Amino acid sequence: MYAVIDLETTGLYNKDRVIEVAIAQLDAAGRVTATWETLVNPERDLGLQDRHGIRAAEVLSAPTFDRNAGDIASMMLGRVPVVHNIAFDSRMLASEFQRLDLQIPDLAAYGVCTMSWAGHFLPGAGRGLEACCAAYGIENDHPHHALSDVMATAELFERYLRDAGPVPPWAALSAFAQVATWPALETGRAESVHRGNGETSKSFLSRMVDRLPVVPDPPQADMYLAQLDRALVDRHISATEGEELLRIAADMGIDRTTATELHRGYLAALAVAALEDGVVNEAECADLEQVAALLELGAEAVDAALRAAAAGTGPTPQRAPSHSEGATSWSSQARSPRPRTTGASASSRPDSRSP
Repeated sequence: MYAVIDLETTGLYNKDRVIEVAIAQLDAAGRVTATWETLVNPERDLGLQDRHGIRAAEVLSAPTFDRNAGDIASMMLGRVPVVHNIAFDSRMLASEFQRLDLQIPDLAAYGVCTMSWAGHFLPGAGRGLEACCAAYGIENDHPHHALSDVMATAELFERYLRDAGPVPPWAALSAFAQVATWPALETGRAESVHRGNGETSKSFLSRMVDRLPVVPDPPQADMYLAQLDRALVDRHISATEGEELLRIAADMGIDRTTATELHRGYLAALAVAALEDGVVNEAECADLEQVAALLELGAEAVDAALRAAAAGTGPTPQRAPSHSEGATSWSSQARSPRPRTTGASASSRPDSRSP
């Protein structure tokens, strides 16, 4: 019925490569019936290792993507894709198959995006998988490990199914899944290679992007900002990457003016998160300044964001509310007491991506 998929990659652009893939097959009730995972040798550097935690030595013996392609296609065939941030995984998976001169269905055209549907089932929750799972009390022992993220997404989706009732709003998508054409490739060409379960360290920015609040307008804003989360974690956006990020925004119908406003809101939310303990330390201040520079907002934008945060008028980050309690979306909330700062100045086709 369903196939939950998650990719870990060297980055977020089409030039980047898949380095880990996991898939879980689910029945109509959302119960896991089969899983598959493997590391993938990208035959290049691994990108931001602090995010995904995969080391070069671990992928040396892993199969290249072409040797996994048949297994992926077989696991996805005839099933409705379920992905947290389907726009990203769909694009990256398609890029890998295109390198093999193969075409696959557009997952976003007939799949369920658990990030987009969070606005319906978890009003006001953060967009990140961690925040959505926390709202339901779902544990994800190893974030950014493909299989762990897949199992967390599967459990999140099962909760959506329960809340949706006997006929979920994406029920019609199964007909599209049945006719979606995947390449007919040989399976079992390579043994799966798995990594260890070591914890990965998370910087301030890495921790905070998981808790940034939902942005309801425009509707595609959260998908764009999710790409921004990935782009900024390594504190570097080259000129080429910047142009690619703009192309991603354009593909989503987000123009430069809208993107700039989203960037300002993004920085404002980070400033509020930095001030949550009442102090902005030097490392957090440096992160905010670097993010502002990367987003071409100017040094004064950090001061403005911190002043708004100190005054209690910035966006409120998510605090992993319970499902029954609900959460707050991207809106200005009064916060007290006033924190102090240090080291910084104050189509006709069914669409399942959103309800």
